[in-house]
Amino acid sequence: MMWPELAAAMQAPVFPIRIVWNPKKAKWDKTPLTRHGHLDASYDVASFDWSRANGFGIRMGGGWYSLDLDDYKDGCMAQHWLTQWQVPMLTRTHSTVSGGLHLIYRTSSEWNMLPTRQGIVPGLDSRGYTGWIAFGEGYAVTCNAAPAILPDAVCFELSKAPDNRDVTLQPVTPVDANAVLRRLNLALTFGHPNLRRRWAGDAKGLHDTSRSGFDMSMAKLLGIAGFTYSEIYWLLATQFAHGVVARDGLTRTTDRQIKREAARATEGRAIMSQRMQEAFYGR
Repeated sequence: MMWPELAAAMQAPVFPIRIVWNPKKAKWDKTPLTRHGHLDASYDVASFDWSRANGFGIRMGGGWYSLDLDDYKDGCMAQHWLTQWQVPMLTRTHSTVSGGLHLIYRTSSEWNMLPTRQGIVPGLDSRGYTGWIAFGEGYAVTCNAAPAILPDAVCFELSKAPDNRDVTLQPVTPVDANAVLRRLNLALTFGHPNLRRRWAGDAKGLHDTSRSGFDMSMAKLLGIAGFTYSEIYWLLATQFAHGVVARDGLTRTTDRQIKREAARATEGRAIMSQRMQEAFYGR
């Protein structure tokens, strides 16, 4: 088997690996044959020693993402999740040595650092930024299509921390725009420096620098400053220049995204007392 040629055909950052059955652990070990593991992945396959390899790793991130589907496991809910989120199924797909599937996708530049997720639902994990997947002996190409683009709505869902429960999206109520803007100006002037920096589009200290990452951070900071669910929604929908609505407009997807961030920013938090709000903003 000509592993370097197969690796080069992926047109992705790759590196040689050794796939061996481990009887003590009753699992397949997939060991990188490079000094720094997947960090040494490269498009230049000729730069590696392939003499001991019986496969290769494909580094995720930087525009690459993989969903790891184990539909052979009892209670697997992966197909339901994939259907619910309308994930494209016509994409490069590998069967794995363990009996699962790797669905391989490309992502837009907004999602270059989309993280790995474990336990998305029973039977479904993913490999993203800082992760990698294997291909080699025991694997097979089950769909040779070009990797499909993973939709932004799916990327946004995958970007949520695994322990973040979803929230109930309440109706948005009208806000006093002038009063909200007046309070925002006070908060930007006298509030936490992170609020000013993030509102201005400064990504310093922000792990997820996508538009949705900015919305998530901005909503949290606005929640800390005492803004309500509807006020945060209005600010993200009409005033914030660095979020998803400023780029894509107010669509069904972006509406739900900013509602979710506004709800997370306000649900379960300690709201400032009326006296504190009066002292900060005035009666």
